[in-house]
Amino acid sequence: MVGVDYDTDMRKAKSVLQEALASCESVEQSETMDVQCVSFGGSSIDFKLLWWSGSRPADQRATYDEVAFAVKDALDDAGITIPFPQSTLSFRKEAVPIPLQARMVKDREEVGENS
Repeated sequence: MVGVDYDTDMRKAKSVLQEALASCESVEQSETMDVQCVSFGGSSIDFKLLWWSGSRPADQRATYDEVAFAVKDALDDAGITIPFPQSTLSFRKEAVPIPLQARMVKDREEVGENS
C-alpha cells in the first residue's frame, strides 16, 4: 500500500507506480503486476501494489525492499508527495459559544488579574 497526496493526478500516480514496479529486478516480469486505487484515506489516496516474487521468505523481504525504494524514488522524481497523516479542525459558528476575539480579551484580562 502507498498513499499519495489528494492534489495528485490519480492517473499519473498509477502510471508512476506501475513503472516503478516494472523497474524492479526481483519482481517476476512474466507474471501479472497491478496497481489499484483502493481507498480515499484520511490523508491520502491509497493504492495497492500487487506483484509476484520468489516464494521463499527471504525473496519476499528482498523484493519488498527493492519495490519500496523504487516507489519512493519514482514518486519523488515525479513530484508526487506521500503525505503525513493530517487532521482538519472545523469550528462551526453555532458551536462556539463565545466569539474568539472576545474570548482572547477575556483571557488577557484574567491573566492580568492573576499576575
